[in-house]
Amino acid sequence: PAARMARPRLADEEKMIRLPMDIRIKAFERYLTPAVREQIRAQFKAYLGQRQYPILVANQLLDFFCTTCLPDLPLAEARQLAGYQYVQRYRETILGLLMIVAAPLVNLEWMLRGLPRQYASATNYGTYWVAELGPQHWRFDFEDDPGYPEWILGTLLSGGNILKMKGLQVSYTVLAPQHTSFDIQWAAPAPEKPT
Repeated sequence: PAARMARPRLADEEKMIRLPMDIRIKAFERYLTPAVREQIRAQFKAYLGQRQYPILVANQLLDFFCTTCLPDLPLAEARQLAGYQYVQRYRETILGLLMIVAAPLVNLEWMLRGLPRQYASATNYGTYWVAELGPQHWRFDFEDDPGYPEWILGTLLSGGNILKMKGLQVSYTVLAPQHTSFDIQWAAPAPEKPT
């Protein structure tokens, strides 16, 4: 692998998202009616305002959001859209604005090498690694991670959109329970025209 972050295996009940749940809820803001907000407060009140919360609860929140706010979409498609919207929320933060400005200058391979560290920094579990398979072709694996692959697919597609990765194609294969491999490909940059 070009980069790898590994942790000892944990029971699913011990796996935590190291970000406040409120951040995830804000990403869904435009879909939330007052009644849905009240349902979220009632169902997830023990986790609101906390610095971290269990991944199993994150999955419950995502399923609640998808079935309540996006009932016309198949569940997998709704999860992907939610992941996409979550990363798009960064566009509204200072870090996101800096990323957009820096996007044309960023080396995509360097960014891909940083993905395991980025994903691992938000959790206390999992093994994450990337490997270059060829020009503009990488593999990104999640092991010991009970998060939904469709959500992760949405986050990767959204990040690629922010970085303006032309011709981005991301697909995934579930290799085993809690082991998903993402195949990431994008178009080669156009050759520079001679001046």
